[in-house]
Amino acid sequence: MENIFPVTILNWLIFIGTISAYIIMIAGIIKNKGKGQNFFTWLLWAVLDLLLYILTEEEKGSCLSLVFGCVLGSSITTLFLIRYEIKWKQKEWITLTTTSIFVTIWIYSGSNTLGLVLAVVSQLIAGWPLMEESWKNPEDGLTLISYLIFILVYCLSILDSPNWEIQNVLFPIAFLIYSIGDTFPLIKKWWKNKNQKNA
Repeated sequence: MENIFPVTILNWLIFIGTISAYIIMIAGIIKNKGKGQNFFTWLLWAVLDLLLYILTEEEKGSCLSLVFGCVLGSSITTLFLIRYEIKWKQKEWITLTTTSIFVTIWIYSGSNTLGLVLAVVSQLIAGWPLMEESWKNPEDGLTLISYLIFILVYCLSILDSPNWEIQNVLFPIAFLIYSIGDTFPLIKKWWKNKNQKNA
């Protein structure tokens, strides 16, 4: 893997921004004692992030610094969540089954491009329970800050892309949309709390 580390200033900004977002998120997880997070979702994300990194590197994608930061961040987050209650729910079975089917299709197809698409779709499916939790019980503060940083680094990664080929933009675009959807209830709660304090 030739490009495991960022090579330009913008690459480094994306990488550092991604790691910073994860550090802030982990601080929020510790503060909230793991509330609203799911160990198995993060474990799947860590595995899929690694798969995405391998596929992106093989296809010479431009978002390596973003994906590499996500591999480190999701892996560390998963390790931190071990200390809290681990629950395996029906949604996790659905996610694991879907992910397994997608990975099997990719392996038999032999197409890295198809693998990238299926890995990103699997990540979005794996993240659906967390988005539901964000809408039901939004946590502002540190979580909101980390999500806003994620949105920024996804935008920077898209801007850093030399073209609109799948290996360059699919991951940052997909998770930009996901993060906006995940962040909206947090902003709504923050705004509500701000107005209550000013009332």
